[in-house]
Amino acid sequence: MPKVKTNSFLKKLVLEFGEEFFQTDGSILYCKLCETKVSHEKKYNIQQHVWREKHVQAVKRHENEKSALLQPFLQQFSSQSDFNADLCSTLVAANIPMNKLNNIHFREFLIKYCKKTIPDESTLHQKLWVSIDETTDSVRRNVANVIVGTLQPQNPSNMFVIHTEYLDKVNHSTIFQLFDKAMHILWGNCVKHNDVLLFVSDAAPYMKKAGDCIKALYPKLIHVTCLTHALHNVCEEVRAHYQDVDQLIEGMKKTFLKCLKRTAIFNEKCPELPNPPRPITTRWGTWIKAVQYYCKHFNELKSVIENFEEESQCVIVVKQLFQNVSLQSNIVYISTNFGFLPDMITTLERKGESLTTCINIVLDAEKKLNEANGDIATATSGKLNRVLLKNKGWKQLLDINTILCGVSSNEINYHGFSLNEISCMINASITSVDVERSFSIYKNILSDNKVSFTSENLAKYMVVNSFFNLN
Repeated sequence: MPKVKTNSFLKKLVLEFGEEFFQTDGSILYCKLCETKVSHEKKYNIQQHVWREKHVQAVKRHENEKSALLQPFLQQFSSQSDFNADLCSTLVAANIPMNKLNNIHFREFLIKYCKKTIPDESTLHQKLWVSIDETTDSVRRNVANVIVGTLQPQNPSNMFVIHTEYLDKVNHSTIFQLFDKAMHILWGNCVKHNDVLLFVSDAAPYMKKAGDCIKALYPKLIHVTCLTHALHNVCEEVRAHYQDVDQLIEGMKKTFLKCLKRTAIFNEKCPELPNPPRPITTRWGTWIKAVQYYCKHFNELKSVIENFEEESQCVIVVKQLFQNVSLQSNIVYISTNFGFLPDMITTLERKGESLTTCINIVLDAEKKLNEANGDIATATSGKLNRVLLKNKGWKQLLDINTILCGVSSNEINYHGFSLNEISCMINASITSVDVERSFSIYKNILSDNKVSFTSENLAKYMVVNSFFNLN
């Protein structure tokens, strides 16, 4: 006698092949899509039914109908999400604390004219990163910018200059006060101390000390010093070991800087060759790029210089340097062993790079320096290792990145972050490039015909302009 299929067995079949498609009354197996009874003596019979064209087409129709039913809801949800995001960005850009959404009159105004559901203040709270830097402007004032961005797992965040302030003194105390003031501008008197997860700055001693003070009030905050600065410090370490190469680059810069006659001769003799670069040491990686230029075009440049008949001091020095055989070997060594650094710096400067991408760049630079040949490579490798060792946030971000890369271990440190906070760190920044870009906006605003700006109005103008230029 054939075995009788039990009720529990049929329920297992329904679960295996999908409750959405099959059901049972305990004795028969029924396909809801095809509206027919299905033989269940063997699993193969059910599989045959699933593979039939009729069932396949029925599944497609079912999915299409389900999608059609969900579409209005998804559109409504997407529209509301976009509204919430835009509302949040606008409040930040206009320096309006989010707790103003709790004001009944403000809410009624938004509801009446926006025709949208106005979210509660807590709905707009997101995890944040903050970056601060300062500089001296053209009228010798100490100006500091504070940039705020959101940390979210889906997309790189938009960022805004939330505050610009002029400091009488630049030290850890004024930076700490500036940070806390910016958070009060954002949240009013209800600062969400646990929502600030990352602080990015340069590696100045007063910034490091300020970071320690800030962490006392913002317990989940990680303070990381700019990793692009770290690679630039390596470039400066290389430059310090090769004064002859530095003299050549500086001498060539002087030779062509204000002499149109020499430039014309150069363009005539080397029409397809770009003019000699004029690196600025504060522009990251430009000195190494200049060395690569001289390595690639050394003979052509030497030929042009030797044909200069005038005997100005800069031309005499450059002619002597081009005859230096050891200088030529130094140029080759620098270009071969350190030529990768400018491209890595450029990649780190790009917007929207993930935490994993940026960390891998730094680790790759560390590996290449360790593998490079010569005493100078050993010295520069040691320089990078010391810089990373002093960067307290670097080790914490390495631990977080390990989790984001799917490496599981009982020894991984979560640093007090929740699982959601860990996922938000995928788009965390490890450079202060964005806040430094804000000073370019500031420099353009403070032109010669705008020096009569009051400091208060200039700060407000800076915040408004950054809303359109930083993203």
